[in-house]
Amino acid sequence: SHSVTQAVYKKVRGKSSQKCRIFPDILPVDNTRETIQHSGKDQLWFFLLKLLMDASNKSVIVWTGNQRHFRIKNTESICRLWAEHNGRPLEVKWENIQRTMRACGVNLIFMAVPSKMHKGRNEEGLFGYVIEPANYLKMTTEELDRFIRENCE
Repeated sequence: SHSVTQAVYKKVRGKSSQKCRIFPDILPVDNTRETIQHSGKDQLWFFLLKLLMDASNKSVIVWTGNQRHFRIKNTESICRLWAEHNGRPLEVKWENIQRTMRACGVNLIFMAVPSKMHKGRNEEGLFGYVIEPANYLKMTTEELDRFIRENCE
């Protein structure tokens, strides 16, 4: 038997996900996601989460204050930080990071947020977690809520 959460997220998968994408008020807790790559470095979704938890990165990436949505404000800085994190001498191209971010959507970690103004498009630079990230930070949802309220854009 499938839970309601699984049924809702099944609609999100596939090529028509743009029309079906939803972000429930209460996100499912999922402790099964890998946070580390085979190389021993953080996976991109966890790396971005850690950047979000450092208030000094507000000019690069910031919580919006709406659910678990966040905005990438400076793609060049994200590319540079990701390259440094992985020990690469050159910047990673934004297109490569976008491809990895799309995989995060397919894997139901976070997704681009659809635009309210332009049907069929995503809101530029706006993403939302579709699993509760608090447990990966060893925080309660209330603690993460408080952090987001105090550090959102």
